[in-house]
Amino acid sequence: MSQVEPWKSSAVNELQTQPAVLSRLHAAFYLHGVSHRILAARYIIAILTTAAATTVAIAGVSTSLMAWLGGAGTVVVSVVTVVGQNRTEMGAKVQDEFDRAVYGLVRPDTSSQFSIEAVIRWSDKYQGPSRQDWYADVCGLPRSYGALLCQRQNLQWDGPLRATWVNANITALSVWIVAGLVVAIEGDWTVRDLGRLWLLPGLSLPVLLILVIYNNRRVIQAKAALAIRVSQILSTVPSGPQNSLTDQDDNLLMGEVESIQQQITALRAKAGRVPNWMFQRRQARDQVATTRAVNEIVRRIRT
Repeated sequence: MSQVEPWKSSAVNELQTQPAVLSRLHAAFYLHGVSHRILAARYIIAILTTAAATTVAIAGVSTSLMAWLGGAGTVVVSVVTVVGQNRTEMGAKVQDEFDRAVYGLVRPDTSSQFSIEAVIRWSDKYQGPSRQDWYADVCGLPRSYGALLCQRQNLQWDGPLRATWVNANITALSVWIVAGLVVAIEGDWTVRDLGRLWLLPGLSLPVLLILVIYNNRRVIQAKAALAIRVSQILSTVPSGPQNSLTDQDDNLLMGEVESIQQQITALRAKAGRVPNWMFQRRQARDQVATTRAVNEIVRRIRT
């Protein structure tokens, strides 16, 4: 039975530098950026409508105006969420095409979800860094091992970043709750007053915060479970010359890669990215740590 040739995995490092392949990643980054800006607008809308509705409620100006502002805020935030989520899903699908091109995975339906012209337009609008080394060096390993290592890198790197974003939203939610209690105590409100003058007018803000916390926690947990699954597979890989695979075994592992890739794409589509300022501060450090961890596994397999 034939052995898998090492060049099959070296293609991972070669393909990610080719303009036609890299343009898909740049297109995905552009779409994720659009999604981020749209979803970030939800916070501005929620804060403004919450502040306006609460002010009207406390001042006792108009009950109908209070209800209109509170309801309008919730509706607008919901609509913006749907629009932003659509761009998130598009970015996830284009990024999936980049990964598949690099790993040598064929889409189940054998066709691209977007036209070449659309990908080129989105790629041309991308203004971020033109890195060509997103994935660690997996040259010389069987194709399936290289793909699994790259998937592990994808699953691990943004966990701490999302956890920080979750904690920021929990803090904001706590501040909103505490502020309501302080205002209620100072104003000698009843429980009914607290609900009528604080909770209901500003409903769009806590709903938004809870939604972001829930979605990101779900993504963190699911990615962690997938990362454990990948690590368990890689832990069975023998070191040194014994790590060669037959074509049949390599194809079987590529079936695992396909299953994991589908789940990665689904998770990318569920929650938008963290704010750009947080991403810029943490991404490089987290990416370096994840790449170093993958390099350690590669070193163990090779030696």
